[in-house]
Amino acid sequence: MRQNEMDRVTTTIDQDVKVGELTERRRGRRDSGPSFRLRREDELTAFRVERRSMRPTREETSVSMLTDTYGKGSYLLPFMVKSVSMKFTEYIGSHHAFTTEALLAAADSRGAAKQQLKEAVASGSVERVRRGLYVSNGGRFEGAGVDPYEVVAALDPDAVLSYHSALEAHGIAHNIGFECRFRTTAARSPFSFRDVRYVPHPQADGIPAQRVHGRAFGSVLVTTREQTLFDCLKHPEWAGGLEEAVRSLSAMPYLDAERVASLAITDSASMAARVGWLLEAKREAWRVPAEAIDRLRRACAGTVSKLDKRAAATRGWSGAWNMRLPETEEEVASWAR
Repeated sequence: MRQNEMDRVTTTIDQDVKVGELTERRRGRRDSGPSFRLRREDELTAFRVERRSMRPTREETSVSMLTDTYGKGSYLLPFMVKSVSMKFTEYIGSHHAFTTEALLAAADSRGAAKQQLKEAVASGSVERVRRGLYVSNGGRFEGAGVDPYEVVAALDPDAVLSYHSALEAHGIAHNIGFECRFRTTAARSPFSFRDVRYVPHPQADGIPAQRVHGRAFGSVLVTTREQTLFDCLKHPEWAGGLEEAVRSLSAMPYLDAERVASLAITDSASMAARVGWLLEAKREAWRVPAEAIDRLRRACAGTVSKLDKRAAATRGWSGAWNMRLPETEEEVASWAR
């Protein structure tokens, strides 16, 4: 029975009580007046109790107002509400970081899922990272920290950790940073969450990447060792600075020297000099073929380069590579040991 019909029937019963009392008094039937009034009041009380039992609970109303597929003005049945609520709870209990799209794809009712997400954010059981990206604080995630790689993988499963974040993912970073850099097509602007700054870079086709696995974040793509070396020497400012980049790269146990040489030669003479300088410094540790160093030396012949293109001062010189150094040759060489 609809709400307006309920109100109309209740009013009718109230009126019947008053009319009944008046009729009994006019007929002078003193013995039947009280019994009639009590009978009508009992009917009214029973009807009001029944009507209250038919009203939806707060939880039912929040879901039914967004689910109009069951008929205009109708409500979801209680077992339906419980099923939708349990599914949402299970989802945020098993997905630490997730996007709105992923949540709605797993939901039976998109409208109900949106409303429950809104309520979860308001209660603190879910935190908003950026538009369309959330972190769960419910269930086993209550009080748990979130791995930056987990956030990146949730935002874009095809994102590739790069620069200093790649050094960290490979386990060779000299210092731990508070930035997470990654190549992606899912975001353009940086954002911050829990003291970590996330910096997206444009995703280029054909960037060599590999997948790394971890208990905290599952799996995520990261640039290969060779691409990481190339990236960090090309943009040391995105790898914690030149010293941090060289010290971290020097901790690599091995790499494919021929492959990284090809990357550098294809790019520019300056990159050939930078990569050649580091490969020569790590020749024994990485077992760098002489042919790779010769190729790089020929590629940068006749060009004066800078090991750090952003360095304002030149304090050293590498004669073998015609390259200006930001510190003395001995100091810079110590970074690569």
